[in-house]
Amino acid sequence: DGIKVGDEVRNTLGLMDNAVGFVIGTTIEGDYNVSRYIDGKIKTGTWRRENCVKTGKHSDAVVQLLAEIKGGAE
Repeated sequence: DGIKVGDEVRNTLGLMDNAVGFVIGTTIEGDYNVSRYIDGKIKTGTWRRENCVKTGKHSDAVVQLLAEIKGGAE
């Protein structure tokens, strides 16, 4: 489906109310680890692959932040 780290995705699952977030990684099963801003906090979660569609937006800042965090952890 071409979704990669830094892409903004929308969760189509009804109870998610079309929530959007940025992909920050994938799980072993191929689902997406997503980060989003809710109520003044950054929250992360895992969204099922089949419930995600690209919004067309991509953030290089997300990619750069993750690279910086990984570089700082080594």
